[in-house]
Amino acid sequence: MDREQEPLKLAGVVGDPTRFAIYQYLCTSGAERVTAQEIAARFGLHPNVARLHLNKLRDVGLLEAHVEKSGRGGRPGTAYSLADRVLTLHFPPRDYRLLAELLSQALARMGDEGRRVLEEVGRSFGRELAGSRQAGRRRAAGATDAADAAGATDAAGAATGCADATEGAPGESGGPVDLSALPPEALEEVVRALARHGVHAEVVRDGSGAVNLIMRNCGFKEVATHYPELVCQLCESIVRGVVDAHLHVPAVHEEASIPRGDKFCVYVAERG
Repeated sequence: MDREQEPLKLAGVVGDPTRFAIYQYLCTSGAERVTAQEIAARFGLHPNVARLHLNKLRDVGLLEAHVEKSGRGGRPGTAYSLADRVLTLHFPPRDYRLLAELLSQALARMGDEGRRVLEEVGRSFGRELAGSRQAGRRRAAGATDAADAAGATDAAGAATGCADATEGAPGESGGPVDLSALPPEALEEVVRALARHGVHAEVVRDGSGAVNLIMRNCGFKEVATHYPELVCQLCESIVRGVVDAHLHVPAVHEEASIPRGDKFCVYVAERG
């Protein structure tokens, strides 16, 4: 694709609402590959129309096409998967990826001090992500009824398990936090906070009280491929900040990482 014409062509392809919805579905569903028939059924389209949308996304490099044999004879079918390409449009042109790579190089040369700062910055940003949602809820409560705003905010904080409702260290007011007793809303807040920055996550809890945060994509994959140690540490720190603000658990550790070759990024939050 002509570099000068690239923004115009990309805008034309993803400007179609149905096509954009198909692309968003592929980004968030976790499906590795889909066919035109599957997309047609999902979006109520004729298979030929679904195939046209998929091919348009393929033509601009957002999807990849794979020829697959059905095993039943006849012509092979085509399946589509997400390409590694990230869609970015800037007017005038900006290269923030280059900036991120240069800053990563500088940080790598700082050694242990750089990693310490990275941990602090990531955790602080995670808390900001968690807090922005709660701040919005407080503003909404104040707009509806000033007299009841304080009580409504306290109730919302208690229901969601956000930082404002339980200030202090985990278990400070009665032993370790029992994650199994947390309302589902608290866990969904974690997912929503991460989604605001392009990370498609889901929360899985097991019977032992551990919370598994499963990230279906890496929000910084393009830079993380070259600097996995730094970027994965930053991501883990961000997750710590978000989880600690919402769930008040003392420990979060990474069990799997996309930049290191795993299918998903998996973080486990454990109660004390």
